[in-house]
Parts: sequence; C-alpha cells; structure tokens
Amino acid sequence: FRQGFRSMDQTARQTRLRARTKALRPYVHLAVPLAFFVMMLVFFPFHTLFEIDGDEGVEAMKAFMLLRGYPLYRAIWSDHPPLFTYLLAGAFKLFGADINTGRILVLAFSSLLVWAGYEFLRRFWGQAHALAGAVLIVLSPYYLILSVSNMIGLPAISLAVLAMLLAGLWHRQRSRRWLALSALAMGLSVLTKIFTAFLAPILLTGILVDGYARRRSLSEWREILRPALIWGAVFAVVLLSLVAIAGPANVSQLIAPHLGAQGSELFRQYTRQFSIDHHL
Repeated sequence: FRQGFRSMDQTARQTRLRARTKALRPYVHLAVPLAFFVMMLVFFPFHTLFEIDGDEGVEAMKAFMLLRGYPLYRAIWSDHPPLFTYLLAGAFKLFGADINTGRILVLAFSSLLVWAGYEFLRRFWGQAHALAGAVLIVLSPYYLILSVSNMIGLPAISLAVLAMLLAGLWHRQRSRRWLALSALAMGLSVLTKIFTAFLAPILLTGILVDGYARRRSLSEWREILRPALIWGAVFAVVLLSLVAIAGPANVSQLIAPHLGAQGSELFRQYTRQFSIDHHL
C-alpha cells in the first residue's frame, strides 16, 4: 500500500510540474531580457557615475524644463524629436528628477531591444540562433554603457528592431494587427531620433515585394497594395503628430542643424581626424 501511495503521489507531483511548465512556456522568451535588465541594474556601476556623456545633461535638462512647464520647441530649443523628452519628463514626475531615473528608462529600452532581437531570431531561425544573437547584441562595442546612458540613440534603435519583429510576424501570420503595430513602432522610433527613418522604406519595400510575390493568389492590384497602404498610412499619421507637437514654424529645429553640421569647422576637424585614424 505504501509503495502504491508513493507512486500515486509521485505521479501527481510530476503532473503538477508538467502543468506548471506548460503554463510558463509562453513566457520563457522573457527570461533573457529580464535577466539582462536585472544583472545590469544590480552589477553595472552606473549608479555612481556622475556623467557618462555630455548629452546626458542635455536630455535631462530638456525633460526637467518640460516638467516645469516650459513648452518644447518654443521655450526649449531641441534638434531632436520629442518622444524621449516626454517619456523622461514623465519618469521624472513619477520617480524623481534624478539622472539614474533616465538611465533606468534607457535600460528598459535596451532590454526591449534584446528581447525583440532574440524573439525575431527565435521565431525565424530557432532557439540556438536566438541565444547567440542576444549574446552578440550584448557584447557589441559600447552596448553596455549605452544601455545605461541617458541618451536617445539606443531607445530609437530599440523601437526600430521592434518594428522589424512585428513586420516579420505579419509576413508569417498575415494579421493586419501586426502590420499596424509595426508601422506604429517605426513611427515612434523616428519620433525618438530621426536617424532611424531610413529603415521605413526598407520595411515598406519588403511589404510591397511580399504582395508582388503573392500576386498569383490575389485577384486585384488593390489587394496587393493594401498592406503597404495600411503600413504607410499608420506611419504617416504618427509622423504628422510630430508636426502637431512641434508646430509647423518649429519643424526647422529638427532639420536645419543636421543639414548645416557638415559645414561647421568642428565637423571638418572630426572627419579629418577620423580619416587619419582610419588610414593608420
């Protein structure tokens, strides 16, 4: 009898364990970015650093002034889109105006990038490739220090990688939900920093090529073009919000400084030094 009860108890434990494992399986892919976030938060010594880069102070000052009621692009000059500034101001309001608040916000974006890259590779190449890709992302030059720097470049790239993942899910599942979310993520990436805008035509071209490749199974051209039109419309609406936030008269702040930078003496000195270092 004892052996029978023990066998039944062991079987019940194994059944409960299998049930828990099955219930947790959909969330296993979150373990990699969560582990990265916790390890960076605990072991990377960004809490004690006064300044990682001069841009940290610029971004913090813009968010702090916005929190105090000064309007962005009117009372606050900025040559970058507004999304990160508004997010940072919101974080300051919730958790206090401290530089580490912004660094943890960027760390959250970095964890999003690790997850999106890992998930893209996992879904289309397999678990081994996903783990290798996540490791390579983390080991990229300067990635760790940029993950805790209060700057806008890495958050913009994180949203762009998320847009790529969502576009890939649309290619596989054909759900317009993924299509719209991909365009939204790409638009938010550009609203963080404009330099990711070159990825938008690439994603849109992939959608058009997909429709052209499926033309034999589609009866009309509008069926072929509809996914690209949906993606482009959502992306355009997000970009138009930039004009609404900045105001038509202030949009030049986002464009003119970057176009004029090549004519500055500092830029010429930098390019000359880069050319010398490259040849050496």
